[in-house]
Amino acid sequence: MPLEVHSAYSMMEGTARPRQLVARAVEYGMRSLVLTDTDGLYGFLPFYTAARDAGINAIAGARLGRCLILARNRQGYSRLCEIISAVHLGKADKYNLGDWTFSFGDEDLFLISDEMELLEKLAKKGLRPLAGIRHYGTRASRCAAEKLIGQAKEKKISSVATFPVYFLDPGDYDAHRIISAIRENAALASLPPHATAPAGAWFRSPEQIERLYGLWPETLHMLARVEEECSLDLSLGKPLFPTFPLPEGESAFSLLWKMVFEGLNRRYHPLTPALLDRAHYELGVIHDQGFAPYFLIVADLVRFASENGIPATGRGSAANSLVAHALGITRVDPLRYNLYFERFLNRSRKDCPDIDLDLCWRGRDQVLDYVYKRYGSDHVAMICTVNTFQARSTVRETARVMGYKEEEISALTRTLPHYGAENLSLIISALPECRHLRPEEEPLKSILKISEKIAGLPRHISIHAGGMVVTPEPLTHYLPLEQAPKGMVITQYDKDAVEQMGLIKMDLLGHRALSAIRDTVQDIRAHRDPDFDIEKIPHTDPATACFLRTGDTVGCFQIESPAMRGLLRKLNAQDCNALIQGIALVRPGASGSGMKQHFIDRRLNREKVSCPHPFMEEALRDTHGVMIYQEDVLKVAHAVAGMSLEEADGLRRAMSKKRSPREMGKSMKRFLEGAAQRGVVEEEASAVWELIANFASYAYCKAHAATYGELAYQCAYLKTHYPAEYFSAVLANGGGFYPAPVYIDEARRQGVKLLPPDVNRSGFSYQREGDGIRIGLIQIAQVTEKTARTTAQEREENGTFTTIDDFIRRVRPGRGEADLLCNAGALDSLVSRETNQPLPRPVQIWSLQQRSLCDDAALFSEPIPFFSQMPDHTQRIQTDKERNSLGFPLRTPLLRYHAAVCWTRNPVASSCLAAYEGKTVCVLGTIIAVRRLSLHDGKGCMKFLSLEDGWGVFEAVLFSESYQRLGHLAIPGNVCLCTGTVQREQDNITLLVSHMEKTALDSAPEILYTEVTEKTS
Repeated sequence: MPLEVHSAYSMMEGTARPRQLVARAVEYGMRSLVLTDTDGLYGFLPFYTAARDAGINAIAGARLGRCLILARNRQGYSRLCEIISAVHLGKADKYNLGDWTFSFGDEDLFLISDEMELLEKLAKKGLRPLAGIRHYGTRASRCAAEKLIGQAKEKKISSVATFPVYFLDPGDYDAHRIISAIRENAALASLPPHATAPAGAWFRSPEQIERLYGLWPETLHMLARVEEECSLDLSLGKPLFPTFPLPEGESAFSLLWKMVFEGLNRRYHPLTPALLDRAHYELGVIHDQGFAPYFLIVADLVRFASENGIPATGRGSAANSLVAHALGITRVDPLRYNLYFERFLNRSRKDCPDIDLDLCWRGRDQVLDYVYKRYGSDHVAMICTVNTFQARSTVRETARVMGYKEEEISALTRTLPHYGAENLSLIISALPECRHLRPEEEPLKSILKISEKIAGLPRHISIHAGGMVVTPEPLTHYLPLEQAPKGMVITQYDKDAVEQMGLIKMDLLGHRALSAIRDTVQDIRAHRDPDFDIEKIPHTDPATACFLRTGDTVGCFQIESPAMRGLLRKLNAQDCNALIQGIALVRPGASGSGMKQHFIDRRLNREKVSCPHPFMEEALRDTHGVMIYQEDVLKVAHAVAGMSLEEADGLRRAMSKKRSPREMGKSMKRFLEGAAQRGVVEEEASAVWELIANFASYAYCKAHAATYGELAYQCAYLKTHYPAEYFSAVLANGGGFYPAPVYIDEARRQGVKLLPPDVNRSGFSYQREGDGIRIGLIQIAQVTEKTARTTAQEREENGTFTTIDDFIRRVRPGRGEADLLCNAGALDSLVSRETNQPLPRPVQIWSLQQRSLCDDAALFSEPIPFFSQMPDHTQRIQTDKERNSLGFPLRTPLLRYHAAVCWTRNPVASSCLAAYEGKTVCVLGTIIAVRRLSLHDGKGCMKFLSLEDGWGVFEAVLFSESYQRLGHLAIPGNVCLCTGTVQREQDNITLLVSHMEKTALDSAPEILYTEVTEKTS
């Protein structure tokens, strides 16, 4: 075997994926294979599991500087993790291995180097390093090998054949050179030879390696010895819980028992026999599986968050658990929604349950700090995520190192998608947005050829959005660590590898909707109703129901996308339960199967409930005989085939994951046999089975839908009753499906005033002021966080600003920032020293320009001349400047001005489209969201657009033929005049686009809208 093997996890060096290396080793009949990626073990777990499954001995190693380090055994693996971590955390220099102070021995590690000085240093430490002999069949490599072998013999150091591998086949050398050039930030033509591996560094067979090293048989004998002595057995999958501090005399389970029943007493009155039976059952399963410590750990985090005013809620299947609800981990009552514990945890599942926590994004760091303090920094780390080469970035980087200019690269990449990098040529040929590109012609042909080879390869690691690992032993006993660019310690293993190791992983995710709800509630309590409790709002509120059934939910978490708003109208949604159903139904699978339409028609009594068997109809009474949740699979399998809920969940998992024919066959046999025992005839049982099999692969977890459905309902309630408080919180927290201007216009439509930025009134970000929303200083383009915060702090500590002099002296904004503040209107409340009257903006600008010409000593020495007769900017100029500073105009919707293409078109406002059903109209709008959908017959695509025009958000669609003609214009951010036919489907109004024109914003006269528009605006 080759002794130095690099996979694609040798970031920006190797080009082969771990499974490809293992497959090649199997092809060659090899018994062992080593992985020695540069600077880490990033890809070792995927490599280890692939090798183990193939019956190959996987050897762990890494290249650090000029040294290869291989683990002989499990202890050596931990030593290797410790060494790699020390290098990345700045405790050791990988280029001075001989000077390291911490101990490691030959009994655990092999140390191999091709640098004689390092070998001598290691030998003097009493170690037995090996001289690594590299040879690729070239004269230069043979001469270097012979020299090193001779030197090693003189020093009585054994030599071993290494033969480094950096790519799978000779044809992959070009891809290796490209990613090396990207790594070095160098043009391919000027890439120095030492920056790449030799052209011969491809994965050769054992016979080929033997022939290469035939002159030095002793190196091959040592290679066989290294292979024989390296044996690593990682115990994977068994949960490894950190130590949780327990009161004296308590076990983890006894403490959990007490906490659960304390929680039940707080939440339920009375404690019914059914509730107690459910609690005892769940606790029994948790005890038998040994998972009590995990529940205590998560409950402790939720307790800390609650005590510090940080909203937190468990999501996903954890909401199926009464125990989790009693502990305060989940907000959803599993009894109210008839949620099955077995969907979350049962005795047939040996892996640790997965409880993800959504946290207020502002308080998330505080919770993370608590975890570090609770368990110790050597036991806690954030989990990494592996960033890979994506479509657009791959083409851009490849073209750059191949020597193309920036303008040429931009022309190639600006319309490329960010996905599907492995099939770029096909994507470019199919997408109208890319019709100007010619993939069959140079230079794009060569660029794409290389790009498709490196697309999807690891590029670097970064911090996972929320994943954190907590270990019982110090982290390096299990995995290597490194430091993220921002200084945080992260694992070199991603979340899948961490789970494979059996380590406890928690996803602590920052959630902006939770923050918006919290901020809204705090504002309501402070200024309107001190007793307001968001958890006690009615589940059937008439005003909120009106918003829901009309789909007026822009700004509401989970229910504001075009598809979801349309579905709410179709469902005639009026309560929280309808939102939960909608969240499950809006998935593509439900729509594609026709299931969604069946559910809508049955809910509205347009279609009779029909099921293959009465057992199924009874089980699905709540959902009109239609399966819409994963939990429905359990219901049907239990009702029709008599399967236990535990068995039924195993059936669901078998169907929803890899769906191997063998497992599907076993599941089908068990289902049909069970159904027969229940007296179900084979034809009906087979029909039920087909429904389950077709549904399970795209089913949605009801517990997750219920969690998010309740949050969505709270958002809708707050938007309905407290729009100023709610929209100011949504904008300040920067969340949502759409960009901020959409929410600003939506707030305006709800009667909320938009107040301009003001150095004497604005906070850092958006905030409510009376019945309006005051724009924050940080919203002004290019105003720094420092200036925004200093302005608010200085005003609070030393009073309001009076004059421009006063403001500049106290805040000291950066060069040009004062001009930006002026253009946004933020200085309008400042007055003249002479007249104590506000200054027109031209005078503000003149004053600021004068100050820029003065030195500090003369800055405030003379009064400013006052131009009392100077006129202010026209409204048009002010609007232009405000739009440039803020991204949107303050006093009028953006599209009522400037669009030259619309001078003579009389566009219709979106709020009036319903009045034009069946007619052809023009509508002007900014594209704020797009969604592409492939047609079922495989013949092309269609594209759905969401646009905003100041009167509302409206939907448009480009069918296949229109999409081919106009798709290149349908890009988010474009302002387009859309001509099409207005179509109504139930209460959904859609514009079927036949023509589009991209408009340029200029100083044209104000657009003249039709008479019906004037009346509604």
